[in-house]
Amino acid sequence: MKALHRRIGRLILGWTLLVPAVASAQWQVMNGGNALKNGRVDTVGPVSATERWRAPLESPFGMPVFVDGGIVVTTRLVPSPPGNIAADLEGVIVGLRLDTGQVLWTRSLPVDDPQTDWTGRALALHDGRVYASRSGFGATKTALYALDAATGATLWRAFRLSAPRAFSDLSFPEGTGLLANGDLLVNNLSFTLRMNPSNGSTISEFFRTAGSTTGGIEPLIVGDTNTVYLRGGSVGGRLASWDLASGTLRYQSPDVGGEQTPLFANDSQSLYMPGAAALHAYKDTGTAFTEKWSYPNGSPNTAYSTHAVGPDGSVYTYAARADGVVVVRLDPDGGLELAASPPIRSGNQAVQYHMAVDRNRALYVSNGDGGRLFAFRPDLSLLWQQEIGFSAGGPALASDGTLLIATPSGLVAYNTDPVFGSGFEP
Repeated sequence: MKALHRRIGRLILGWTLLVPAVASAQWQVMNGGNALKNGRVDTVGPVSATERWRAPLESPFGMPVFVDGGIVVTTRLVPSPPGNIAADLEGVIVGLRLDTGQVLWTRSLPVDDPQTDWTGRALALHDGRVYASRSGFGATKTALYALDAATGATLWRAFRLSAPRAFSDLSFPEGTGLLANGDLLVNNLSFTLRMNPSNGSTISEFFRTAGSTTGGIEPLIVGDTNTVYLRGGSVGGRLASWDLASGTLRYQSPDVGGEQTPLFANDSQSLYMPGAAALHAYKDTGTAFTEKWSYPNGSPNTAYSTHAVGPDGSVYTYAARADGVVVVRLDPDGGLELAASPPIRSGNQAVQYHMAVDRNRALYVSNGDGGRLFAFRPDLSLLWQQEIGFSAGGPALASDGTLLIATPSGLVAYNTDPVFGSGFEP
């Protein structure tokens, strides 16, 4: 019976490749998978390290993975072609089938300026469009592209309307934001742009008088509102509320440092800002931010790391212990530590930790160049772990329960039939 269910499920997934993608709770943006950046997908993830398929896409390290409908997109890195002196590595964007791992297309973006155009890569996937760019490290003529998710063909390319005409400051850990209606929000160090996803035209843009450093500058979007949350201050140590329509700064929090780690949220009453020495929880009153609690985490250096919020509101972050960095689960109301994992890294290395969490509070964590993928039960006891090599993108969950992660040897998909037992009841 289970085999029949799997065959039926794969047939349904195959059909999704033949119809337009619909809005679904899958992994669509760079950090945290969704507009809240909280790593949560309403699905049941794999309870064992059983591979569904493996696509041999070799790369020095794994890049972020996106999934929407029946399409999976990632970027693999290869030696840069002669003439492009700005980057040592060339990013080849790859589209695959979710059900089988079959490669549907590969794509390298055009080089507009070999002096500055950086490594091409995918930034987001939504509504049948892959958003991609060669931005980063001062690229001066870089365009933002929309590619057809089914074929990789260019749907449009766009520049900023005002000088400098580039999306120059989106670095490796940065991607685009998606508003509830599908409009794009794109940040660089100083500007925030709202773009039409159908043709790439700029709807509006505003200048942020105090930009942040590169890293952690992706917009945080909570629901269908006119509010955008961004890191602010001279080096991005403040939680800032911006009015999207007018482009005005409403208010911001005190400076807590930790500028290179993305914001995340459960809702406007539960906004989370990783600081230099603690995780800070804020409530938006509509006129100011009220700090609900802060959790001192021993200052593990988690630049570019992502965090998670479980379906019960539990907050997952990292903490430094004598035997290494662990994952902790916090009570959302008071910040009390409820559980801690075994160490996921020895010492206190500056690495890119990434998280994903399913509806049953199974938590999936990768430890960057430590080369491991962990699955934890809700009490943060170890469910399974796997040696994967360096993944800079971390785990991504699809709505059918498939867990995807890019590794140096390729893209791996894990999927097992749900097994409900102690700690896994909904």
